[in-house]
Amino acid sequence: MAETVRWDDEQPWQQRQTRTLGALAALGLIGLGVCWYFLSGEPAYQDQVPWLVGAITCVLVMGVVMAYWLLIGVRTVHAGSSETSQVLRVETLDPRRRARVVSGARDSDVVFVATASMTRLHRDTCLLVRGKQVSVVSAADAAARGLRLCGACNR
Repeated sequence: MAETVRWDDEQPWQQRQTRTLGALAALGLIGLGVCWYFLSGEPAYQDQVPWLVGAITCVLVMGVVMAYWLLIGVRTVHAGSSETSQVLRVETLDPRRRARVVSGARDSDVVFVATASMTRLHRDTCLLVRGKQVSVVSAADAAARGLRLCGACNR
């Protein structure tokens, strides 16, 4: 069985990455402050240019650090969502099986649920109905209400 991901216990970033990227961002911010301080004290434009270039470099360094920090988080979250997708695809419903489900000859281990306002029929284990007040829907009731199968949990 696949290992479940607990988003409330895990962070996308390792502690070492957070410290390193935080230190680099802090250095960029300190460098920006130093450049601003010395830039503001120079009356001549030609004397301000090196400090302006330094300030722009510090901003670019901070931007690259933050972009890398976000990339790490996106990759980790994407890996977790891929695991979730694999868990949802444990059992595939092909068109022949969908006809059996709607006609009433469904397997005993598959339970379909919906709310009164839903237009889709979900498995009871579907993440899209977690935490919602749902009721078990029979095949006859699903056909009468015109419910279609959920695309996430019935792949």
